[in-house]
Amino acid sequence: MAEHKEGAWGSVLDWLGGIAAFLTLVVFAVLAINAHWDFLGDGVIYNILVVVKTWAPLTVVAITALEFCSGKSVLFKIIFVLIGAIVVVSMFFPETWEKVIGIITE
Repeated sequence: MAEHKEGAWGSVLDWLGGIAAFLTLVVFAVLAINAHWDFLGDGVIYNILVVVKTWAPLTVVAITALEFCSGKSVLFKIIFVLIGAIVVVSMFFPETWEKVIGIITE
């Protein structure tokens, strides 16, 4: 985490990014330990952690990228949001990603 961020949201995003990154590592560690000793079972907590494991890295990347975009031009932010939307859509619909790659490689 840097000491000075541009824009009003820079320090807030820096703080949120640090917390999100730490919690992401904790979730991955708990699930790795659970894979060996199976102390969570197949209950609700395990299912929540699996969902968090899926979305937490994307959240960390999004917060970090928004922190980077803080203080940049509006065009730069729009490009970032469009790329982020493509990533999220490809997570829900993997075949869409294959089509996009197919168009690019033609």
